[in-house]
Amino acid sequence: MSRRILILDDDSDFNTLLTDIFDQADFEVVSRTSPEEAIKVFSNEPFDVVVSDQQMPEMSGSEFMAKIKEIRPDVPIIMVSGYLDNDTIRDLIRDGVGGVFLKPLNIMALLERSEELIAEANKLRKDRGADATAGGANENAARVDFPFRSYPCRSEVSLNFARKLYDYRSFKSALCLVGESGSHFRAICEDIVAMSEERSQRAVHLSAGTTNEEFVRSTVRSLAQEGVRTITFIVVELSNLKMDQLELLASMAQRDCEFNTSTTTIRILLCLTEDIDTLFEEEKIPEKLYLAMGTSEI
Repeated sequence: MSRRILILDDDSDFNTLLTDIFDQADFEVVSRTSPEEAIKVFSNEPFDVVVSDQQMPEMSGSEFMAKIKEIRPDVPIIMVSGYLDNDTIRDLIRDGVGGVFLKPLNIMALLERSEELIAEANKLRKDRGADATAGGANENAARVDFPFRSYPCRSEVSLNFARKLYDYRSFKSALCLVGESGSHFRAICEDIVAMSEERSQRAVHLSAGTTNEEFVRSTVRSLAQEGVRTITFIVVELSNLKMDQLELLASMAQRDCEFNTSTTTIRILLCLTEDIDTLFEEEKIPEKLYLAMGTSEI
């Protein structure tokens, strides 16, 4: 099945490079150098994913993302740039960007992330479509008194899963989710955070480019100054992280890192496609992380 991608970059040379990359990967590519033109095209044509530059004279990538999210919030967006500071990356992830890539690009990682986001979005639409057609007698039975958007909550299986997550909503330090490849972990994690009774909280997605002490420290400091009492760091791409990054996650989960504060609780939501015992036995995760995550697994 053909996948359609919209590329926005005001640098015509780099725009052409991106177009060639995705064209050779069998994407149907539509490219624009103007944000306004890209918004017009996006409004009138279907797309599976959008790749945008962040730094543009007419409109920033963040502003562009906000506008197209108003049109179709279900279409995933990847941001690219020559340089982004940690604060900007944090804001992009918080606002829903599906991936952040710095130039020069890791082409294979960009293509792989694009495919993952499309698969996640398609699965979520399919589940919601099944939910819309269920109707009838299941509707009243399917109601739950807490937010839950990542699954339809019509079947008994979905309801039981929702209730199980709800029971874990107030976890204190670390929670590990194990599911098949293609599971929409991001939406499930956001549901867990939304279920929490803590009003002053924030979820922050970590990637291979942001799992470092400088980014985490600046994020904690900034959110603590805003009065945020609970910060949940979400990791959905464990396989992309290096061993030192996994060690950092373990320190955060065990609360023995220097950027913990007395007023802010730091939590870790880690998503895996293999159970944590297998990963430890295969030496894919350090012992410190295994000990931190192994006691709270869904």
